[in-house]
Amino acid sequence: MNSTAKNQATLMVSKDQKIEMLERAVQAMSRKYEILSRATNDAIWDWDILSDCIEWNHGWQIIYGHKENNIPRAIWIDQLHPLDREEVLDGWHKAVGEHKLNWSAIYRYRCSNGTYKYTYDRAYIVYENEMPVRVIGAMQDIDERMLALQEIEKLSLVASKTENLVIITDANENIEWVNEGFVRRTGYTLREVVGKTPRFLQGPETSREVLDRIRASIVRGESCTEEIINYTKQGSKFWIKMNITPVFNEYNKLHRFVAVETDVTVHKEYENKIIASALELSSLIENANAVIIGVDKNGLVNEWNKQATVVTGYSKHELLGKKLTNIVVGSARQNFVEKYTDHILKGNTINLKEFEIINRKGAHNMLLISATPRKNVTGEIVGLIAVGQDITELTEYRQSLEKKVAERTQELNRSLEKEKELAAIKSQFASTVSHEFRTPLSTIKLSANHIRKYKTRMTDSDIDAKIGVMLKQVEHMTHLLEDVLTISRAEGTKIKTAKVPVVLVEFFSILKDQVERMNNETHTVELQFDLLQPVLYTDPDLLRNIFINLLNNAIKFSPGKSVVKVRVAQNAEGWCVRVQDEGIGFPADDARKIFEPFFRASNATIIQGTGLGLSIVKRAVDLLGGSIDVQSNEGEGSVFHVTIPTSE
Repeated sequence: MNSTAKNQATLMVSKDQKIEMLERAVQAMSRKYEILSRATNDAIWDWDILSDCIEWNHGWQIIYGHKENNIPRAIWIDQLHPLDREEVLDGWHKAVGEHKLNWSAIYRYRCSNGTYKYTYDRAYIVYENEMPVRVIGAMQDIDERMLALQEIEKLSLVASKTENLVIITDANENIEWVNEGFVRRTGYTLREVVGKTPRFLQGPETSREVLDRIRASIVRGESCTEEIINYTKQGSKFWIKMNITPVFNEYNKLHRFVAVETDVTVHKEYENKIIASALELSSLIENANAVIIGVDKNGLVNEWNKQATVVTGYSKHELLGKKLTNIVVGSARQNFVEKYTDHILKGNTINLKEFEIINRKGAHNMLLISATPRKNVTGEIVGLIAVGQDITELTEYRQSLEKKVAERTQELNRSLEKEKELAAIKSQFASTVSHEFRTPLSTIKLSANHIRKYKTRMTDSDIDAKIGVMLKQVEHMTHLLEDVLTISRAEGTKIKTAKVPVVLVEFFSILKDQVERMNNETHTVELQFDLLQPVLYTDPDLLRNIFINLLNNAIKFSPGKSVVKVRVAQNAEGWCVRVQDEGIGFPADDARKIFEPFFRASNATIIQGTGLGLSIVKRAVDLLGGSIDVQSNEGEGSVFHVTIPTSE
């Protein structure tokens, strides 16, 4: 064999060896690619642009459920979400047009079951002669990540725009973020508070006990809800209701805390005012100069004020929960008292009854008692309340007089009757005020206790509704106290008149609107004027007292009617005002007592009232030098005529 042939044979052997080596290398690379392809969770794809077919690894089936391994590109395009398709294809054409080597996109890709998954797709583009011939890429399932991101964006928007205060801290309670509501309420900016703990908002009136409870919950990694006082940047305090929630990472390790806080300053101020008013009114009853005793339906004592202790010698602690008849009532009168107790618990009342009791020392005391049923907020009778005056000395005095000889004059008897009348008036006053105070006081107490007990479960509107009920009752008791004070001042001639010009049309128009609103627009006040001069020189406060009471009475005692008529005229005697209603009227026998304090017409017992309104009217008219009279027939309404003299 010549040298040329030998060289050719050598080259042939070398070429075959190289081909074999290349084949082994390709097989090895294929095995590595197969292993790598199966090791990744991505859907690896290889697009041969010339044949326009895409070859997939197993990830396409695992992620999206598709089984085909080699499909035309058009099928891939069909799986794109219709709303994403144009953007994806535009991005691809732009990358090719700019001869970029890398292309990526985020889109929604349809699974075999018809649902879509968010996908992050990135690829490498191979060019030959500046033309793309092959693209190798990987599609990654980012569906959960995108949904989580959308949820975070929604929550972030809510946290940013809510009026509540939102604070996010790290696991060490260092502030990472606060919302706009926090900035508005506290005056601190995000930059000023980052890195601090929320404790810098606390101050001297922040409850240590509440802070200890919060600290204990945080240490245990538990949620908690508390109300505390915080302070603004300017140093003013405000109440917040905070809910602190711990956040744990995927390894169940404490990651951060989220606190959502509601400003409840207004509610706390209302609550404190109402509780203070309730305590003040309770103190008024407790310290009243009359014996006040309450029992439940079983006859067990549940109310016992200081005056009851003074008269009987028994303390509240000794009597609460015990039978009154077993202790302070003698056996001879026990059946008598129990009979009256049953009578009252059936819805009846007793007025000015004398009851004999036995005090701690064994002595006998005589009480002049008035008693009424006690009802809860639903109107159910739950016991009774009795108000009495100790008339022991008066009784003994009366008994001593009875032993006197007949020649003792009627003057002594009148004196005795006068004393008894005064005692009766005082007892009537205590009974009336206590009765009028008891129901609103009970309502206030129940509402305040309801707020205190259930405030963590109540909405703001629920709390506002309870507070509204309590404020309405406080307003009712305030009006009652004003009536009593007016009577007291008038009796003691402490009211001074201050006469100024009063434009009558304007005065009565304003009064009309006030009265109609006060009575929830149940009646219309019709005004008629017949005036020569539009101005009256008088005391506007006394004038208002007269007609606010007359109009309110006219409406109150005209159930089922809708109109009260008022005529304001001027005659030779002065100014004459007539107030006419179509109500229940009153019997003729009651006319001579109608202006006496605490007197109520015999047909008006079912309508709530104190009997003070018309007595206030009479005293105000007297102070203005005027006169008042009334014509009334039972069942036909009443007409009041008020005459006020002209004065300059």
